[in-house]
Amino acid sequence: MENKDKILTIQKIEKVIDSKEDITELVECIKSLEIEAVSIGEGGNAIVYAALGTVFEKVCLKKIKEKPQFKYNDLTQEHQFQVMAREAGVHTPLSLISIKTNDGDYLIMERIEGNTIGEIIENPELLPKNFDFKIFCDSLDDQIEKMHKMGLYHRDLHTRNAMIDKEGLPVIIDFGLATEGTGSEFTYQESISMLDPQKGHYVLVDNYFKDDLVMVKNIKASIKNLVQKEQFDLI
Repeated sequence: MENKDKILTIQKIEKVIDSKEDITELVECIKSLEIEAVSIGEGGNAIVYAALGTVFEKVCLKKIKEKPQFKYNDLTQEHQFQVMAREAGVHTPLSLISIKTNDGDYLIMERIEGNTIGEIIENPELLPKNFDFKIFCDSLDDQIEKMHKMGLYHRDLHTRNAMIDKEGLPVIIDFGLATEGTGSEFTYQESISMLDPQKGHYVLVDNYFKDDLVMVKNIKASIKNLVQKEQFDLI
């Protein structure tokens, strides 16, 4: 839709979802949206769609694959963790609703204007012109501290699960492997059920989860290679 005045804001979309008395109607709306949408991201477990150019372009639709790479949090739990993180002050997309249907599981959430760090590494021109390395690092540290303070651990914080928005700030996405814990070593030592492509079924795998603090260091190192040297001197 070309008339930008008709694009629904997140607040209006939230009201539409909250006012739905018949979940079937919402599911049918999602199916129509998926037909019009294009993929804006894909991971081992899900594909994320956006209906760009429509009244719904402010939101995106995450759909679990028929055979996800791993089995851990379903989208209902992921939705709850994402809501918790946002309420704690973590910069993460507003998660609106999760829905289970016969055709698949969906999560509707805010679409962030920005790119993953992985995408920016591949194409440095995507880095916002106003990007400041120190501000980015301070914000990332603050978000992780807030998340951990409430006992929430991401455990999959790689460059494809962290974004830089148009303001140059970090955005944490994909809470599919998140958990509530104490931060002890046992928080990261749990086994996970992963798809073995050769065997065609799921097997338990150890040592898959990634330490949040270690991954934050890795993210900073990746970004550091993209910015001007004078910005490093501020750290």
